[in-house]
Amino acid sequence: MNKFITIMKAWGIASFHNEEQKQLAEERMEVCNGCEFLGEINLSDVSGNLIDNYFMCRGCGCPIKTKIYTPKSSPKEHKCPQGKWID
Repeated sequence: MNKFITIMKAWGIASFHNEEQKQLAEERMEVCNGCEFLGEINLSDVSGNLIDNYFMCRGCGCPIKTKIYTPKSSPKEHKCPQGKWID
């Protein structure tokens, strides 16, 4: 599977997930929360006011909020770059 297609599917699942997909994402998030590659970026507007905290994987650069919804059927190299997810 093409990595671009995997990313697009993850964004779709993040927006329109079922209970099983949500549960898998929550399990993956627990792993990510304890990972040394979890990075936080504070997003600010042009005035410097905090808009949101953005969490990303420093191993691959992906936003965590969608990375955790990577389809279970995706190739291993499209999932956690450190191989920490057990699905």
